[in-house]
Amino acid sequence: MKNRRQFINFGAHATLLATLVNVPAWAQAFESVKVLVGFAPGGANDLVARNIANKMGNSLYVKGSALVDNRTGASGQIACTALKSAPNDGSIILCSPFSCTALYPHVYKSLSYDPLNDFVSVSKVASFPLAISIGPAVPLSVKSLQEYIAWVKGDVKLRGLYGTTGAGSIAHFVGAHMAIESGLDMGAVAYRGSAPAIVDVIGGQIPAILTGITDLLPHAKGGKIRILATSGASRNNFLPDIPTYSEQGFTQIIAEEVVAFHLPSKTPRSVIDAANLSINFALKDPDVIKALGAVGLTVGGSTPEELDKLLISEYARWGRLIKRIGFTAQS
Repeated sequence: MKNRRQFINFGAHATLLATLVNVPAWAQAFESVKVLVGFAPGGANDLVARNIANKMGNSLYVKGSALVDNRTGASGQIACTALKSAPNDGSIILCSPFSCTALYPHVYKSLSYDPLNDFVSVSKVASFPLAISIGPAVPLSVKSLQEYIAWVKGDVKLRGLYGTTGAGSIAHFVGAHMAIESGLDMGAVAYRGSAPAIVDVIGGQIPAILTGITDLLPHAKGGKIRILATSGASRNNFLPDIPTYSEQGFTQIIAEEVVAFHLPSKTPRSVIDAANLSINFALKDPDVIKALGAVGLTVGGSTPEELDKLLISEYARWGRLIKRIGFTAQS
């Protein structure tokens, strides 16, 4: 039964793609494909890559298996640099967040890759908003973003501290935008990852944290932290009772982290189409949807053109915002 199911799955891939690009059924299929991930196992980006990779086999793109290769370091830049120097045949593909492709070009002066010219878009796969959460250092009477801002005004130097995953991160810039909009000189405290920042919020060492909901959901469900606002354009399906920044008067604060697949820029279009079809086929698998939804990830694919349009738009938007904040690009 398993072999028959695999054959049917492959047939669905091959028939549709052969229709779209008029190529022989097995023309581009690899025995195996390497999926580059710039972050350690266990994180949101790694979880996305592994769940999709597990379902990409027996397709026109890869006959056998897609294997995740964690190239950690430099906040995802090492994996991106590895893709730049990878063969242009589609045997190596990158699964990376928009932080690395839309944000970092405005953050680092000497970035070793150019995402708009060195990479080609394949498909969007998942997204999640950021959220600001407070802990026991903030009175229980504070239940909204406006009440939190009012409380911070009582002692901005101490109460205005919030943890982030580092200077130049998407969380840092959402927080800086919040500070500008509220007219307060709030202070971002950079941590090496969200875990230690959450520990300090729960312990009362700092009042708040701003990070992705994927890191916050377990602690919010346990009542250890209180989420005040999410940064999406609309309320998040996993936090339907939590209003957005926009709903609470911060209409310019709209931001989501998007995870997407990319290939080297000179990869043939037929290979891009094969990879896109394989990835979007995997995204429809109930196991993938369930596993990613369990940690607050919203699953959603795209065409290469749709991803390209979104990436270019976000690249320009973050550039304008970072310039407004006055952030100086790091070396």
